[in-house]
Amino acid sequence: MPEMTSAICHLLSAIVLCSLLSGCGPKNFKNDNDQLRAERLELQRRVAELEQQLQQRSGEIAALRAVQTNGAESLPGAGAPVFSMIKLDRYTGPIDSDGNGRDDSLRLYVRTLDQLGRMMPVSARANVQMVELSEGQPPKLYQEKVFEPNDFDAAYRTGLTGTHYTLELSLPPEAPAELTVKVTVTDLTGITHSAQQAFHISNSSPSKE
Repeated sequence: MPEMTSAICHLLSAIVLCSLLSGCGPKNFKNDNDQLRAERLELQRRVAELEQQLQQRSGEIAALRAVQTNGAESLPGAGAPVFSMIKLDRYTGPIDSDGNGRDDSLRLYVRTLDQLGRMMPVSARANVQMVELSEGQPPKLYQEKVFEPNDFDAAYRTGLTGTHYTLELSLPPEAPAELTVKVTVTDLTGITHSAQQAFHISNSSPSKE
């Protein structure tokens, strides 16, 4: 939180500096003023975003402290939602985005659920591992990608396909025909849940006559 407050102070200082400089510079005052005005608006937008993030983090910390101090049940018979599991939704799978017969990406629809199986947005880090499994051979890690909290937050989607986090990874042409994918999500309290699923990867181009 001190780092975010410091960032806001720096941005505010930059806005003041832009205002002080608005009377200096080349003779083309109209263009200079337009540019300074645009820069000032952009800095103001960034300050507003940082302030919103600060408020969100403050709310999260306050909620966690309240749970630790008063217990998870502040009302008789009312239990606070708890991050309890993750699920890969039914639309999860490989994608052939250019129609050439080769799957070039893997799209994961990750649902983070509470103890009652309801979708529950979380602030978290997601780790995705693609593992190649061959009979008689130890598992081989084929690819791994980490989605940091900001990236995971940006992956939140709600629409016709439901509410979930959409994580996408690229697949090179030499991807193995069978891949097992494991997704592990760790929230800001350290709670960790995983889910995995096997996929068939199409990596052969259509035959040409």
